[in-house]
Amino acid sequence: MIADFFCLGNILGIKDAHGGANTGFLIRTDRGKYFTKIMTGAHVAANTEYEAVFANHLFRHEVPSAPYLVSKDGSCVFKNNGIVSVAQKEIHGVHPAVTLDAVSQVGMIMGKMSLVSLKHLPEKFGWLSREYVKKEIVLLRRDFDHDKHARKIFSALNAHNFFAKNIIPKLPHSIVHADLHTDNVLFRKEKLIAIIDWEDASVAPALFDFSHSRFR
Repeated sequence: MIADFFCLGNILGIKDAHGGANTGFLIRTDRGKYFTKIMTGAHVAANTEYEAVFANHLFRHEVPSAPYLVSKDGSCVFKNNGIVSVAQKEIHGVHPAVTLDAVSQVGMIMGKMSLVSLKHLPEKFGWLSREYVKKEIVLLRRDFDHDKHARKIFSALNAHNFFAKNIIPKLPHSIVHADLHTDNVLFRKEKLIAIIDWEDASVAPALFDFSHSRFR
């Protein structure tokens, strides 16, 4: 059904790809090679649609974001009987070793992302967004206010709350990936060719991606 939805062609072979929170398959057809991801757990269809919109928007602005395929009806997301899936053309690349050159290439793309227009993008709050930070602070107070040991850290939460309320709104915002590390970038011949796995992408301070990225 997924192959038909995205017009991938006649299936010639299927093999498992990476797992993790989602299930992935590499599909070979008479039209080419593709990667499909089937969402599980809390990854709902609405968030998947946002993921596709953000990744495709960045690709149109020449950010190597591994765009999602669009079906005949204009949708990037397959939904049927609780199954949610997206599809992409297979990208041949490897995860890089952590070198100054590799990190520099990723950093240059992050800088380019900070300049991409946010117009016409849907509202999506990820875990690096101000709204998420504010909500988590409320939940922490609700769940741990009775614990005398946990209360000792609330002074730090007060500083965090001040930062979320007074500093974050003043920082330049952009699309952020929010989960950048070596497993989510692909290189070919020592050149960055794709950033993958955009499910945590949102609009947040651009600085957050630089501070949170894990290349070590």
